[in-house]
Amino acid sequence: MKTTEIQRYNAALERLRRLFDAKLGRPLLIQTFMGNLHVLRSNDIGYFKYISTRKSWEIALTDGSFLRLKANLRAKDLCTYNEEFVQIHQSYIINMHYLHMIQNNRCLMTPPFHYTNELYISQKYKRELTARFCLF
Repeated sequence: MKTTEIQRYNAALERLRRLFDAKLGRPLLIQTFMGNLHVLRSNDIGYFKYISTRKSWEIALTDGSFLRLKANLRAKDLCTYNEEFVQIHQSYIINMHYLHMIQNNRCLMTPPFHYTNELYISQKYKRELTARFCLF
């Protein structure tokens, strides 16, 4: 094979890898409150909720369960895991893949998170969320 053919082949493989990652979501290594490590994909996560009494974040998973994270994580840290995670309130970070609609300063999510009524958008984060939602 010629060098240009190899480069085109490698570029095509890279595009396929990115498409595969986009569909499944890249794996995230998450440490729970108890110190256990979990490998999750971003598509497994609907939103993060901060529990102020416990001073830690919880993850709402697609199977309906919640996973409590280690206590020293900040919202900024969670949002850097994946570009799909956007902070909407001091206590909430959502996965944009599950955002269906923004209505009356509230995020309406797609199944399996359509039952969630608590995802209110604060003024501080509304502009960025709206801009990201229009681009998504």
